[in-house]
Amino acid sequence: MSEAVNRLVRDGLARPVEVPAYVHESFDMGMKIDVANIGEVLGILDEFDLADQQGRTVPGAPLSE
Repeated sequence: MSEAVNRLVRDGLARPVEVPAYVHESFDMGMKIDVANIGEVLGILDEFDLADQQGRTVPGAPLSE
């Protein structure tokens, strides 16, 4: 049995492993702000949350559809 296992291991090591190339897929989600900088996004969300709590609007905010 050990000979069979060794043969399987050698055969597996002898073949190059083909790894498919990674292709990033992106989709248009209709975002109104750039979400590449997560810190900036969180700051904007905090500003909107605070404005909402205070009953005011944020200048330059996009209108909701």
